[in-house]
Amino acid sequence: MSLYVRNIGTNMLCYGCQFFIPNRGIPLEAKIFIRFYRKGLRRKPIRVSSRENQDESPVAGSVNATSSLFLPPKQRKNINNGINVNLKNNVDRSGFNYSRNILSEEMNSKRHVKKAELADVPQYEKLQNNDPRFTTVMTLLKSRKKREKKERILLEGRRLISDAISADIHPESIFFSQEQNLREIPLNEVVNVQLFKVSYKQLSLWSDLTTSPGVMGVFKTPDLSQLSLLSECVLPVTVICDNVREPGNMGALLRCAAAAGCHRVILTKGCVDLWEPKVLRSACGAHFRVPILNNIYWEVLQNYFSEDAIIYLADNCNEHKIIPQAEKNKPQELENENIEKFVVVNDEGKQLKVDPSYKCQEVLEAYRNVSLPIQSYSDTLFSNCETVLIIGGETEGLSLKAFKLACERGGRKLVIPIENGVDSLNSSVAAAILLFEIKRQLALDQTREKQSI
Repeated sequence: MSLYVRNIGTNMLCYGCQFFIPNRGIPLEAKIFIRFYRKGLRRKPIRVSSRENQDESPVAGSVNATSSLFLPPKQRKNINNGINVNLKNNVDRSGFNYSRNILSEEMNSKRHVKKAELADVPQYEKLQNNDPRFTTVMTLLKSRKKREKKERILLEGRRLISDAISADIHPESIFFSQEQNLREIPLNEVVNVQLFKVSYKQLSLWSDLTTSPGVMGVFKTPDLSQLSLLSECVLPVTVICDNVREPGNMGALLRCAAAAGCHRVILTKGCVDLWEPKVLRSACGAHFRVPILNNIYWEVLQNYFSEDAIIYLADNCNEHKIIPQAEKNKPQELENENIEKFVVVNDEGKQLKVDPSYKCQEVLEAYRNVSLPIQSYSDTLFSNCETVLIIGGETEGLSLKAFKLACERGGRKLVIPIENGVDSLNSSVAAAILLFEIKRQLALDQTREKQSI
C-alpha cells in the first residue's frame, strides 16, 4: 500500500491512509517505510485526513493501516497484499478511487474523430500517446525484412508524399502532427486514405531526420517499372547499378538518371535498399520520375535489353590505350566450354532466359584479366541506338559479372580523365558526366537534322 507524506511544520501529514503522525516518537520501522516512498512527495495528494477521522479504518474489515506499519515485515506484506487485491478488483471502501482503469476505459470508449479546422483538410482521427497503432506501424516499416514481406513503404515529408500521389501512387494512411502539414498534399486526388493526428514528439522519435517534417505516409510498395511519367524518355539509355551500396550515392544517381531522362534504371542484386530513408532523401522524388527495376539477378539481366544494345562500362583505370572499335572478347579457356541455358516464366507470365554461368565463380575468374577496348568519354560518338551504361560502386567497383557481360556483348570501357592523383570519382558524379555527355551529343544531332531540312 502506497504511503505519501509531506512535511508540514513539525508534523508529518499522510495521504491515502487517513491517519496523522506527529513528528516526534515515530518508530524506526515507520521512518524507513516513509523514506521508501519519498518519490510520492512529488505527486498530488488524494485526500488530506483530519483528526476527526483519524480513528477510522481506511479499509473496512481489515487490519488498521496504521498498526500494520509496526507489524513484522512478513505479516505486513500479507496485509498489504490483501489490500492490493481489493484495489485491483476496483473495490473502493475507503472513499478513494485508486484504480485508473475507469479513466482509461472512458478515453478508449471515445472515438477521437475530429473535424478539421481548415477547409481543405478532410476528417481525421486523433491518436493518444499510448495508442499502439502508430508504434506498431513504425516498428514494421523500419525493418527492411518486414517491410518487404508486407510490401509497404514509409515516405516522410510533404514533398515525397506529394510526388508519390502525382505519380498515381495512393497512400493507405498518413500520420501528421498539425493540420497545416496537410495543406500542400493533394488529398483531393486520393481515395480511402486514413488520416491520424499524433503528437509531434511521437513523430520525432521515429523520424530519420534531425528535425521531423511532421508528416509520414504509408504506401503499398509500387511497381516502379509502370510509372505514369511526367515527360517522355529523352535518352535511350538503360543505367545498371552494380554494387552501389552507399545510400547517398544511390539516391544521387537516381536523381541524375531522372534529370537526364533515361529510359530506365536497373538495380542488380546486392545494391542498397531502394526504399531506405537516406536513399529517398538524396533522390528528392526521383523514385517517381524514372522507371526502376529492383533486385534483378545477373542471370536474367540480358532479358531487359536487346542483343544489339551497346554496352559501356564506367570504369576508372590507369590504362591509356584508346581503341575506337570494340570486338567480342572471350577468354581462351572458355572457348570450348558450353553451359546450357534455360528459360523460366516470371510472375507476370513472361519468359526469361537464364544464364547459369553467372553463378559459377570459376567462369567469372576467367574474365578478370581480360582487357576490354578503352575510350575517352569525350571522344566517343554516341548514337540514338539502345545503350546500356553500367555504373559500379565506389568501394568494390565493377564486378566480374559486369566484365563478363561486356565481353560477350562487345562492350567497351569509358574513361573520365582524372588529375592530381585522384583515384576515382563519386558514382553519381561519374554517371552525371556520362549521361549529360550523351544527351549533349544527341541534342546536337537533332539540331543538325533540323538545320539540314
